[in-house]
Amino acid sequence: MLMVNEEKNNEIEEKVEVEDSPKPEISDHHFGWESLASVEESRQNQLISEVYSLMSTGDDLKLDFIKDEWNSLSAEGIDPKLEERFNHAIKLYETRQERIDEAQKIKKELIQEAEKVKDSKEWNKTATYLQELQGRWKEAGFAGQDIDQELWEKFRAINDVFFDSRSKHFENLAEAREETREVKEKLIEEAEALKDSTDWKKTSVEMRDLMTRWKDAGFAGRDYEDALWERFNESRQHFYENQRNFFEELRATHDEAKNKKAEIVASAEKVVESFNPQTVREEMDKLFEEWKTIGHSGREHEEKLWSQFKSLQDEFYFKIKNRDLKTAEERREELENEVELLEVRMSALENLNEKVKIKLTSLERQFEESDSEELAAEIAELKASYEENEKKLDEYADDLDRYSKELFHIS
Repeated sequence: MLMVNEEKNNEIEEKVEVEDSPKPEISDHHFGWESLASVEESRQNQLISEVYSLMSTGDDLKLDFIKDEWNSLSAEGIDPKLEERFNHAIKLYETRQERIDEAQKIKKELIQEAEKVKDSKEWNKTATYLQELQGRWKEAGFAGQDIDQELWEKFRAINDVFFDSRSKHFENLAEAREETREVKEKLIEEAEALKDSTDWKKTSVEMRDLMTRWKDAGFAGRDYEDALWERFNESRQHFYENQRNFFEELRATHDEAKNKKAEIVASAEKVVESFNPQTVREEMDKLFEEWKTIGHSGREHEEKLWSQFKSLQDEFYFKIKNRDLKTAEERREELENEVELLEVRMSALENLNEKVKIKLTSLERQFEESDSEELAAEIAELKASYEENEKKLDEYADDLDRYSKELFHIS
């Protein structure tokens, strides 16, 4: 509601001057009749009083009549003091009317300005602006006995439209914030239930969803928002800290495996470079056995390292084969070695595919629950790897069959 209490504090601002104006002099002699001059002087004093009485009404037409009557009474001369008093009263009236006219103009403009913003939804900005208009209304002063109250009623009604709307808005806002607090309390409970999860991918998606819902819930109020956020964020950070620690340890394990496999590759290079008639296959076989005991070196490095090591194995065993092709016995041994190598590789691939199948089963269960695009991509990648390994196993099986037949004929 409008806070200004407009008072007619200027309504009688000039009456003091009327009361303080000199009274007509009364003769010490008592006559049974009055002379014409004394009657005119008495009337002139009345006219001066009537000018002052018009101060609050602003009746310009009546003032014109008073001026005409004054001029008619003054045709044959007038007391200069009375003339001075009359002119002073006229000047006061005109000055007062100028102020009233200016006040009316200002107040009408203020009404127009208030009208423009009465439906505004910028609550704080508009409230401050209307309060400024109210201050300017007070400063404008008195606008006339009848019109001042009329203008004030219009101005106050316009202000009431805005302030009533603002009050209703904040009442609705308080209700909405109460609902927001309830929503955020439930989100806090959900976050607390997830904070110790080790299903990193699924829980990460759920935590992101909780964060989105938290933002969508809105503001819970200045007295509650910070405390609610602190509780909610504490559970989130607890999960992310555990996740961060897990992957840091996993990266450390991968780095250690990468370094060990890089050392095996370097050792295999030396075996190949130093190949001579006395070189035995056990040197490479030992490196391969060591390779199998080392864990995964991470998606970024594993395939590259294995490709390097396998290439060195192939080169080494090719040299072995060429060296031993001189006799049937040597060929038989070579074939046996090839068969053994194939069996080792097939066993390794079969073991690898068993692990891939287990991983695929786990990921497919997760995918059914989350429908994640990231999981779908990883599943597709694993399936492709599985199929490629199966294809390689078929090739190894064909080689093994061929070598076995050749061994049969040699024997």
